[in-house]
Amino acid sequence: MDKKTDWVKNVFVVLVVVLAYNIGQNTNERANNKEAYEQASYLVNNELDETKAKIVAKDSLIHRLNSVIELLEK
Repeated sequence: MDKKTDWVKNVFVVLVVVLAYNIGQNTNERANNKEAYEQASYLVNNELDETKAKIVAKDSLIHRLNSVIELLEK
């Protein structure tokens, strides 16, 4: 009975170690995914800001050109 109990204890210890390792791996993977998401989000937000700035600049240019056209038509 002692050998069987030792065997069960050893199997239990191995299972706990494997479970702890997997939990650690999952935690690291989630941290890496979060970092990658934050970097991608930063890049997308910068791209959006640049696009918005270009749109505002083009709208301003169009407005100025329309003003010039109106003045020329008078």
